[in-house]
Amino acid sequence: MINVYEKIFDVLGIDGDIKSVLEDNDYSGIDFGEKFKGLCADWDMDYDFMKKCITDYALYEVYREECLFDNNDLELMEQYQDELVLQMTLGDVLDEYCCDSPQSYYESYGCLLNEKEDEGDKKEREKIMDAIGIKEQNGNRGGSRYIFKEGLFFKIYKDKRMRYKQPLNKVADKIDIVSDIDRFKEATLGFLEKLKFLEEMNFTRDLHDYENTTNMLFVFNLYRAIRELQADFEYEADDGYLNALSSLILIENITLKLHIMNNLVEKEDSREDFLFFSKSDFRMPLHKIYILSLVYPMLIKEFIKRNLYTNAEKEGVTKTNVRGENKTEIEKLKHRVYMLERLGKIKIYNLAEMQSRVAEVEVENRHLFKRLYLKVSKLQQEKGKLINNFNDYFDEKINIFEEYGLDIEYGSLFDDEVTDDDYPVFENQQISRDDAIKILMEGSLYELLDNIIQKWRREKTKKNGKK
Repeated sequence: MINVYEKIFDVLGIDGDIKSVLEDNDYSGIDFGEKFKGLCADWDMDYDFMKKCITDYALYEVYREECLFDNNDLELMEQYQDELVLQMTLGDVLDEYCCDSPQSYYESYGCLLNEKEDEGDKKEREKIMDAIGIKEQNGNRGGSRYIFKEGLFFKIYKDKRMRYKQPLNKVADKIDIVSDIDRFKEATLGFLEKLKFLEEMNFTRDLHDYENTTNMLFVFNLYRAIRELQADFEYEADDGYLNALSSLILIENITLKLHIMNNLVEKEDSREDFLFFSKSDFRMPLHKIYILSLVYPMLIKEFIKRNLYTNAEKEGVTKTNVRGENKTEIEKLKHRVYMLERLGKIKIYNLAEMQSRVAEVEVENRHLFKRLYLKVSKLQQEKGKLINNFNDYFDEKINIFEEYGLDIEYGSLFDDEVTDDDYPVFENQQISRDDAIKILMEGSLYELLDNIIQKWRREKTKKNGKK
């Protein structure tokens, strides 16, 4: 078996050491290669800014995959509190990243959601305490008494809004343009304001989960960009353009998503590209955008993960005196705690900037805002499935290349029921290493874009059928 990712990094010119980013906030030590620079140039996007955005994006994704600990992990930390990882013991992890009870979490953070705390509102206090216990992010409270802090605040905030029948968003067709838009803005600003008080812990996951659920930062910023930068915008005539812009919600990182959106709205020629292609479909311009914003973050995430694992091995972080059945589990846990120590303090979002941008939006054209909201909300219903299918395709092709190598027959890339007769032009044809990597990077997007195009066509058919 070959190491496909190393081949990909070599071909694309992805190179460097993540250490300079983590220790000195210096991104110059990482290179994404000439292809990435070319894609940035195609859309007039600054290479260094995009590299920083995607690096931050990938760092958070590694953190999210490696550093969310379940009850079994927390129990092991309690049992082996003196085990050392660099400068941090497992006991230190519990003290810094966890609370030891729902009561402790409430007193530190949950009380921020009880506006009547000073009046001794015990009923609301009990409701929030229940949400802390029930909604705790790692599932059942059985086992460890500790609660991992990050990601819990949003769940409690959402629970409270639902209890008071103040939803963070609504099903697309249920929005009331008179009252709901103001409520959405109030809820978003309120949540961002509360996050200011979580400075001592990393609020990235809470903010990420809020946006991934509501898309409000994107919708308000998209409305603002269109109103400020495209005075001649006609949302009926430019329907395909709105479809393309709404499709950016598949980008998980908020900063990257907003930067690309602003770039596309700001540049008249990019709008013309989308309008031209939207007469049939807009997969051609969006294809390049998704390579930048979906494929490269996956590659850089893997690059960072491997880089960190190599550094961890060099520093011997998994060494332990533990023996017996828990030895392997402790070694794995210490590897992940090493990731936590390296990545846990990174905050990739500028909270004040996000808050001010939403606060400054005055929704004068409520019909336009509703149109944008409907577009985003409709695609949000499919987002999880689309992303999962995209990831599955990518992983599947990686596994094929791992097993057979990059120089394989074209037909081997597909399911067993697909024969050379289905692709006669490729019969018994060997593909080059560069072509194999191109198929890996771009092939996963074809199905994704097809599904998005079909989604918008179905919506158009429904709309025309109601007329």
